[in-house]
Amino acid sequence: PDWAAGSEQHAWLERELAAAADRGAITFVQCHHPPFSSGRHGLPPGSGDGLDEHSGQPLRALAPLFKQHRVRCVFSGHDDLYEHSLADGVHYFVVGNGGDGLPPPQEGAVNERQIFIAHDQAAEQWNGNALAAGGKHYGHVEVDVSRTDGDGGFTVTITPVYAFPVLDPARPGVVTGWERRAYEDVFTFDVEAAPAAATTVAP
Repeated sequence: PDWAAGSEQHAWLERELAAAADRGAITFVQCHHPPFSSGRHGLPPGSGDGLDEHSGQPLRALAPLFKQHRVRCVFSGHDDLYEHSLADGVHYFVVGNGGDGLPPPQEGAVNERQIFIAHDQAAEQWNGNALAAGGKHYGHVEVDVSRTDGDGGFTVTITPVYAFPVLDPARPGVVTGWERRAYEDVFTFDVEAAPAAATTVAP
């Protein structure tokens, strides 16, 4: 469907984002294709070598709209990896590590906005035959919103969590259990309380 500037969908998105910003909402956007990714769908759009027919790059055209209306984060999938990027103050998360595979980044896909990717920045650490820390694992992202004491604002914490396999050191490859762990990419920000609505007092 057409979502370019001037289309019905673009006009709808602009109205929704503007309305959210006007009422002081904490605004997140979700889309399937990732605007910024190091995966296969981070290649430029097209068919042939070095291109991808399902590229997420065209969605970068919406980035100015996200910035203008103070979108905090954009969540997407499509590529089966975990990656965090920052563009013009907006945080972009590829949460594809809940998908059907955990491939490495795509050769030739360059994400100049990347600030964390599990594949490179959570290196595996082994203790003999047992993985002690790090690695690419299936997981998800948790978004926790809590009120700030006293001022009516909020604190938002975004945590990439994953299921870590506990391996038996004496039996290579044997999983004895699972632990909940988090990548070192926890992102926290504060949101001020929305201004009170103006009231009109009858004379």
